[in-house]
Amino acid sequence: EEVNNAQMFNEANKLATPTEKAGLIASARARGIEVTELLKMVGFDGEKQPEGMTAKQYGKAMNILNGGI
Repeated sequence: EEVNNAQMFNEANKLATPTEKAGLIASARARGIEVTELLKMVGFDGEKQPEGMTAKQYGKAMNILNGGI
């Protein structure tokens, strides 16, 4: 169980790739959405996360951009 929990934690904290980030920014701009506001909505804080947004935050942001919440 501990190994499974550790694997889930690592997956949730994996960083979004540069390609994913670029796509997110392009999609937000194409829809007229302010990128910084979108990132706030998914809980990204550049000061607390200098390494970048997580894959989980990226997924949430893309879900918002695609009409989900």
